[in-house]
Amino acid sequence: MEALNNNPEAKTQLFLAQSDINNDNLIDRSELITYFNSSSNPESIADKFLSYDSNNDDALNKNELFNYMSNNT
Repeated sequence: MEALNNNPEAKTQLFLAQSDINNDNLIDRSELITYFNSSSNPESIADKFLSYDSNNDDALNKNELFNYMSNNT
């Protein structure tokens, strides 16, 4: 598991596999909220992820998600 912690690419692939409900290779706000539904504030977590949305489409593509994983985990 430690190897995963030091590998943003692996974390990105794993997160995409687990949270991309409609398999479009984008993680949108509703998918983030669904994924983090068991947390106390899924909307806040979604906002944190979407702060890496560089093209302002309200979804994270693989590169944006990779940037998040590189900087936050």
